[in-house]
Formats: sequence, structure tokens, C-alpha cells
Amino acid sequence: MRDYFDKCVVRSLKGRRITCKLGLWSVQAPTAEQADSEARHYWIQYYDDGEYHKLLGLPVDVKSACPMTQKHMQNDFTTG
Repeated sequence: MRDYFDKCVVRSLKGRRITCKLGLWSVQAPTAEQADSEARHYWIQYYDDGEYHKLLGLPVDVKSACPMTQKHMQNDFTTG
């Protein structure tokens, strides 16, 4: 999932600002780690709704190949 996330965002201000490439959201935080955490929160919600499928080359007519809970997706970021 980390690869998908990275393809959908632009980082600036040494990682403290993360912006969705589709213009759906943007976060800015005091640290890059905090910005990353907040950005993943937004990204997961939009990913689960199918918003990034076209950008990622996934089938657009399918919401999610395997709907995941937010906790599962967060774990996927930390395990590789």
C-alpha cells in the first residue's frame, strides 16, 4: 500500500506538507512523521471509496478489489 500512497501524493517542505495529486486534500504538520500519519488517514478513506483507482491503473468500476479496514491498511504501511 505504501507504493500506492506514494504515487498519489506530492511532498514538500521537507515532508511536512503532503498534498493529494487529485486535489482532494492536503495536510501540513510540524513534523514529516505527523504529516505522513495525517495524510495516510485521508488517503485511506479516499482509496477505499475508489478515488485513486484510475490514477493507479486499477479497475475504476470496482470500489476496491478487497475492501480493507482502516486498521488493516495502517498495518500494511508499517509492515512493508
